Amino acid sequence: MVAAHAGVSPMSVSNVLNGQPTSVAMRAAVHAAIEELGYVPNLAARQLASAAPTIIGLLHANDEHPVSAALLNGALTAATRLGVQLLLEPIVFPELASGWEKVAALRRRGAAAILLPPTFGEMMASAGGREEFECPVICVGAADEVPTLSTVRIDEFAAAQEVTEGLIARGHRRIGFLRLPAKFPAHAPRWHGYLAAMRRHGVTVEPELIAEGEFWFQEGLAAGGRLLDLPDPPTAIFASNDEMATGVLAAAQIRRVAVPKELSVVGFEDTYFAQNVWPPLTSVKIPMSAMSSTAVERLLREIRSVAKPSPSGPTSVVVPHTINWRASTGD
Repeated sequence: MVAAHAGVSPMSVSNVLNGQPTSVAMRAAVHAAIEELGYVPNLAARQLASAAPTIIGLLHANDEHPVSAALLNGALTAATRLGVQLLLEPIVFPELASGWEKVAALRRRGAAAILLPPTFGEMMASAGGREEFECPVICVGAADEVPTLSTVRIDEFAAAQEVTEGLIARGHRRIGFLRLPAKFPAHAPRWHGYLAAMRRHGVTVEPELIAEGEFWFQEGLAAGGRLLDLPDPPTAIFASNDEMATGVLAAAQIRRVAVPKELSVVGFEDTYFAQNVWPPLTSVKIPMSAMSSTAVERLLREIRSVAKPSPSGPTSVVVPHTINWRASTGD
């Protein structure tokens, strides 16, 4: 009935209802017919009629990094619980320009929706190309809202502001900051959150206390060392991620600077880097596993909905963050 009304084959109607790759025109025709006829699909019959699983594609950045591992764990947990097949496509930074080509490859392999990792998703969005893929796409762990992508994230600005205010409340005034380069999406909210807290409490932001590094331990070791070698070094250092913060702890140990007696150190992400160093690292918790589970659930709802796509555009789900205060700040 729907097929005849839409002027397409029954298989085409089945593909649209099951979220399989189809043309924009075909989906529009099928949805229009469904609305005009008041058709309500029999979900049980649909499941019996086809053994093909619902597939969600995931661009997977690096399975050895704790953030990527947590994202994958959450997605797999949700996919298993919901009876969804997760299809992985690896991607590394040198291949960033081919990100949407990899999404196209996932679509050709049957993915009805796409899950993008943090940083990659945001940088792909800024490069354009999302409009070519008429399927649900969510970026997990985005640093901020993304105009062309739905996101599941924490409020990184608020988290950075809160942790900086915590350091100020503990008596610190010379607070160093290890920021990410501006090319990374997490640069702005974490840096601006730090600045907002300092200005709100009337604490001077000293240019010599600001250093920069690209995520890694060695970057934190070098940048932290430069700050600690200043004639008037900081009494606290807030690093934009845990791996750089562990580098700061190492720089302090090399210089026999006592943590937390002489220096407090804070990270961001709360990965195993924070929890398995000495002293244990105070850090902002990003619940990556829970966020990726939420993203899979939202993608599945969109895939299985027979309603027309929402005209409201991308959505941003903000989940609560926490700050785990530990021994690196004397807690």
